[in-house]
Amino acid sequence: MKTFCLTMIIAVFLLLCAYGIHAQTTQTELDQVELMTQLLGTWESQMSQDTIWSGECKTIWNGLE
Repeated sequence: MKTFCLTMIIAVFLLLCAYGIHAQTTQTELDQVELMTQLLGTWESQMSQDTIWSGECKTIWNGLE
């Protein structure tokens, strides 16, 4: 009886693991060009009470500066 229960527990565990591995097979295609164009522009952030950070991101050739 113990070997039967142990065998069934192992079988159920392996089935659950197999379904968990195949659960996330669909992936969305990311448009990286669109994501990079959203980064373009002038950015400003307040880092502390008296410190402000500002930066500008623009395209140069095939990259970003």
